[in-house]
Amino acid sequence: MSKDELIEVIELIEEENFEEALVFLKHFDSPEAAWIQACLFRKLGDKWDSDYWYDKAGLTAPSYSFDTELSEIKALLNNL
Repeated sequence: MSKDELIEVIELIEEENFEEALVFLKHFDSPEAAWIQACLFRKLGDKWDSDYWYDKAGLTAPSYSFDTELSEIKALLNNL
């Protein structure tokens, strides 16, 4: 999945189009995609899936808000 595709997925999440975002994400295996999935499952209140994807990304769930985390991911992608 390219940087641009990951940013598109983040935009889907920002539009609350969670189902479509998950369809895109399930086909890709990268730390960035795993982080986005972790963040999305966190938003959806699915702690088990969220923890699983944070582990796949090599991260732990942050203590700050979902919106802040999503902005952090987007900024990182924009700087790649």
